[in-house]
Amino acid sequence: MRMLMCSAVAVLFIALPANAEDVTSPFQAGLAAFQNEQYAEAIGLFKKAVAQEPKASAPWYWLGESYVKHGNMINAQCAFAKMLSYQESSEAANALSEVVVNRMREMSAKFSSPTAAQCVQLEKEIGP
Repeated sequence: MRMLMCSAVAVLFIALPANAEDVTSPFQAGLAAFQNEQYAEAIGLFKKAVAQEPKASAPWYWLGESYVKHGNMINAQCAFAKMLSYQESSEAANALSEVVVNRMREMSAKFSSPTAAQCVQLEKEIGP
């Protein structure tokens, strides 16, 4: 099962460009920034990716991971919750959902859970 979860996360890196100049979308640029540990930049790029495709789960997932690395656990949990609400149905997607649910359980044990208003605020920051 652990191998399947690692595979699910790895699938989201398939189109990762070698460097930032090779990117063609905010999502790809966000992955490049994340890989280069530029988490604030990744957050901005993943917000743009989410604004372009609000029902795509991968940008929401990486937005959440970027917030975790940046230390904003409230927004991370909101992004993960949004990702779960748009999750596609497939073996890899189900494994990724399990990873996110476990991550959220760990976070809620250590940090306060976000309020609905905090999650709505994140969505307002992203835009329509």
